[in-house]
Amino acid sequence: MVKRNESSNNCYFTGYFTGYFTCYFTGYFTGYFTGYFTGYFTGCFTGYFTGYFTGYFTGYFTCYFTGYSTGYFTGYFTCYYTGYFTGYFICYFTKYFTGYFTGYFTFTGYFTGYFTCYFTDTLHSQATSHSQATSQASSQATSQAILQATSLATSRATSRASSQATSQATSHATSHAISQAISQATLQTTSHSQVTLQTT
Repeated sequence: MVKRNESSNNCYFTGYFTGYFTCYFTGYFTGYFTGYFTGYFTGCFTGYFTGYFTGYFTGYFTCYFTGYSTGYFTGYFTCYYTGYFTGYFICYFTKYFTGYFTGYFTFTGYFTGYFTCYFTDTLHSQATSHSQATSQASSQATSQAILQATSLATSRATSRASSQATSQATSHATSHAISQAISQATLQTTSHSQVTLQTT
């Protein structure tokens, strides 16, 4: 269950894994994963990771980590994350993020502070909202992006069940959304990982 691949950067994996990912790893990765896995079946993966990740993950993700990430994840995300996540999330954080998510949340750009959010709704049109949020966040200054992200998450904090968000996240995570998100992430970060995790 715990393997090491000498060709990678001190890659370690512990826990129960069934999924897909590729990225450069320079730390420890633990958790429970479900999906499709190809590449390093030993648990090591390639990309850029300089911290620790623990949690429960089902869905898709592309991540650029520079610290610690813990929580429960279901969906698609690109971020420095600490907390409980369910849904669709794209972000670049340089410090800390904590929150509870059950829905779709798209944030592209750079976050340079502390962010705590409670989000239990979904953005309605995935394709449209993703495109708008990406364009809007990318064109704003950091402080504006933080304010907007906080405002968006606050205004959409409803009591919808996480199961609905999980179902929508799975059905909306198309190859178009994946390639678009990865492309966006590539433009923003030259050394970020490209991780794709898909639920069964």
